[in-house]
Amino acid sequence: MSDRTPEERYRIYALSPANELVLVATTPDPAGVGVALVQLGEEKQWSKDDRIGLLDTLGNPQIPGRWLINPYARPADPTRIVRGSHQEEES
Repeated sequence: MSDRTPEERYRIYALSPANELVLVATTPDPAGVGVALVQLGEEKQWSKDDRIGLLDTLGNPQIPGRWLINPYARPADPTRIVRGSHQEEES
């Protein structure tokens, strides 16, 4: 991901029915992520069953990006996402 910029640090993706990632929004900071998610939800850009992903493109300069929310993960319990991300950071 050579086009990483601070203005587009966080990238919000939707996973299409064809299992392809579609970039739907970018934002420079965590607060912008919340605003974008609310706005996209209000505009009916996705339903509660759609898979979304959040990629941090600048968190670690050694890697091209790190999924904060993995669109390919589909846990039955949404709290598992949080527990799983903490476990990943601790290991």
